[in-house]
Amino acid sequence: MDTNKDLDRQNEEVVNTKTYENEVKRGATIMQNVIKARSSGIKFEVGWNESGQPIDPNSSMFVSYIGAVVRQNIPITIDDWRDKALKDAKDIMWTDIQTAFAVDEVRKTYMLRVARKIHRGFRSHLSKCYIKDREGNMNDEAPKIYKHYISNEE
Repeated sequence: MDTNKDLDRQNEEVVNTKTYENEVKRGATIMQNVIKARSSGIKFEVGWNESGQPIDPNSSMFVSYIGAVVRQNIPITIDDWRDKALKDAKDIMWTDIQTAFAVDEVRKTYMLRVARKIHRGFRSHLSKCYIKDREGNMNDEAPKIYKHYISNEE
């Protein structure tokens, strides 16, 4: 009788393992709805509070789009956000964001601050979850969902 319970438990563990291995993950955020609207010439409005932080409407979409743009334009190998070599990439990001959102030039400092924070978080996430194994050794392959953000040299 205990043997049947043990077999049931083993079968359950095998099913759970297979389900986890075959699980479909979200993938990288690309903000397709913003890109489609931008292509149509539509700009999203962003409200700002007295502290200079974005509030509704579209504040979370704005910050998420900053993340998508920073992942596309800033290499993960950059250690210092203040590096002069990033000036062109930062200008491209700002132009891209102004094309999609109705934001004034005075908000550029806020956008760059958020972009720096998101970039640092993205690099940490990649390192912790994909680039290094549990012992701290480097993995040979880039993660599939982030392959287009990471070149072989990086």
